[in-house]
Amino acid sequence: MKLPGMIATLFLIATVVRASGDPEIFIANLIEWLRANGAYINENVAVKRSIEGDLSSPLGLVAIADINAEETICYIPPHLIIQPGEDSTKDSDCSTIQETFEMLNAKEPNPYAQYLLSQLPRYTPEFWSEAGRSLLKEMLHDFLPPVYIDATLNELKSYCNGDIDNPMYLHAAMLVKSRADYNYLVPFYDMTNHHNRKLNMKHVFDPYKEKINETGYAIATARAIKSGEQLYISYNRCNICTDYYDWFGTAEIFLSFGFVEQYPQRWLFDLSRIKFDLDIDNTTGSEVVTFLVPPSKKGIDMLRRELERLDTFSEHRTMNTGVIPDNEWSLLWDYYDALHNALSRAVESDAPRSDDVWSLGDDWWVRDGTMHGSSVEEHFVRRSQLDDDNEL
Repeated sequence: MKLPGMIATLFLIATVVRASGDPEIFIANLIEWLRANGAYINENVAVKRSIEGDLSSPLGLVAIADINAEETICYIPPHLIIQPGEDSTKDSDCSTIQETFEMLNAKEPNPYAQYLLSQLPRYTPEFWSEAGRSLLKEMLHDFLPPVYIDATLNELKSYCNGDIDNPMYLHAAMLVKSRADYNYLVPFYDMTNHHNRKLNMKHVFDPYKEKINETGYAIATARAIKSGEQLYISYNRCNICTDYYDWFGTAEIFLSFGFVEQYPQRWLFDLSRIKFDLDIDNTTGSEVVTFLVPPSKKGIDMLRRELERLDTFSEHRTMNTGVIPDNEWSLLWDYYDALHNALSRAVESDAPRSDDVWSLGDDWWVRDGTMHGSSVEEHFVRRSQLDDDNEL
C-alpha cells in the first residue's frame, strides 16, 4: 500500500515544477516501489534526519540495528537504473540526461521521478542562475578553485545538443551530473552522503569497468556498523575513485555537488602549485595543514595576494540585492568562508619553502591516483610553470 501524499500538489519554484510534500513520504514510497520491482534495500537501514525532529537538517542513511562488515546495503537491478541508451557513446551521459528528462515529464511520474522532482532546482553552482555564477566567478578571479564554472552548461549545449533554456531539462541534467555514478543514475544509492573521515561503505560493482546494465548496482558495508551510525560513501576517495584521488577536492565537490565538505578537506591551487590537506587535530582541536607537495615562496605569495583580494571582495558584497536566489547567495558565502580559511591556514603555515615544485612538470600534483597531467580533458588542473619568474 502506498503512503498518503504520494501524488503531491505541484508548484512553481525557480521556473521548475517541483513536487511538494514531505520528502520522507517520497522516500518511503520510493523504497516500497523499488522493493516491489526487484530491488534489495537492507531492512536494517532507514533514511533519517541527522537531527531528529529538525526538518532543516539533511537526510541520510542510518543503521537501525548492527550491520556486519561486507553486508549488502542495497542492490538495484538494471531495469530500475536510468542509463545511457544503446546508441550512446561509452563516455557520454547525454542520453542518461535525456532519459531522466523524459521520466520527469511523464504524465504519471513513477515514485523515483516524484522523488527527483522534489529536489531543489539548480542547487549545484554549475547550474546556478547567471547572476549567481557571475558573482562566483568574480570571487574566484579566474585563479582560485573551482575552475571552469560554465563548462557543464557549455558541454550540454554543444555536445549533448541540450535545450539549456528549458528549466526541466536543466533540472534533469543537474540531477544526473550531481547524483549519477559515471553515466548511471541509481535510485536509493543517490541518497548516500559524503564524508571522507566517516566513510564506511564501498561499491560492489565498478561502473567504469563492468557492465552495470547487466550486473545491476550494489553498495556494501566496508566495516561493521553500529546501530545509530550514519552510512557514508566518499564522492572522491571511494574504492573505485582512483581517477579523482589527486585533483578532486573540496572546491570541486562544492562545484559538482553543491555543499562544502566537512573535515578533512583537500585544496589544490593549480596556478600557484600549492596542494594541501586541512584537518582537525583530535587532541588539540586546532586545524592542521599538511602540504602534499613542498610549498614555494612564490606560490604562497600568490595565495597571500588572493587572500587580500578576497577581503576586498567581501567588503563590497555585504548585501544581496535580490538578483541572486537566496540559496545561491548563502552557499556562495559558505564556500567563501571555507576558501578564505584554507588560504589563511596555508599562508600562515611555517612549513619550509622550496622552489622544487616548479621543476616537477605537469604531474606535480599527482600522488596517489591514476589521473595524470596529460589527460587534460579529464581533470580541472590547469597547466602552470615557472618561466622567467612568471607563472603561465
